[in-house]
Amino acid sequence: MQPEGPVSQRSRGSNQPDLRRIACNPNYWYPLAWARQLKRNKTLSVAFAGDPIALIRTDSNRVFALEDRCAHRQFPLSKGIVCCEHIQCGSWRYDASGAIRSVRYLVKGADAPCRAVRAYSCREAYGLIFVFVGDPALAEQTAFPDVCPGSTRRNTSRCCSTEKLGVTTLSCTRT
Repeated sequence: MQPEGPVSQRSRGSNQPDLRRIACNPNYWYPLAWARQLKRNKTLSVAFAGDPIALIRTDSNRVFALEDRCAHRQFPLSKGIVCCEHIQCGSWRYDASGAIRSVRYLVKGADAPCRAVRAYSCREAYGLIFVFVGDPALAEQTAFPDVCPGSTRRNTSRCCSTEKLGVTTLSCTRT
C-alpha cells in the first residue's frame, strides 16, 4: 500500500508521477525527444507523465504529435505508417489535428467517422522536439523556453548536450 499525503509522489495504483503533487505545470513546452531520433516518414513513441504520445515526421519534414492511440482499435499510432502528411493505422488515416481524413474500406464519398485523437502543439527547436501537453488554447501565448541562451533555435552546436540542458530523462522508444 502506498503512503498517503505529500510523501507519495505517485498516482494511486500507478508508477507514473502524480503531476498535482510534484507541481508540474502541463501548460508548458516540454522537450520529449531529440530531433535526430525522429527520421523523415517515421514515428517515435514517447510519453509525458505516463501519457503515451506519438511523434510523427512527415514526408515534408513537418513534425506533429498525437495521442498514441488509434480511435478505431486502440492500437498505438506510433506503430502506424506515415503517408505523406498523415499517419495511417490499419485502415484509418489521421492528419496533424488528430482528425480522421480517410477510412480505406468506406464507400467512395462516404463521410469518415466523427472520431479523433488528441493532438498536441509541437515545435522543433534547439535540436529537440517540444510538446505542449496542457490546454491547447494556451500553447501560442505561452513563452517558448530558451534552453540555449546565446544561440538560435536552429544553431544548437553551442550548448545542446544532455548535461547542459538537464534533460537526462529523455527516453523514447524507436519504431
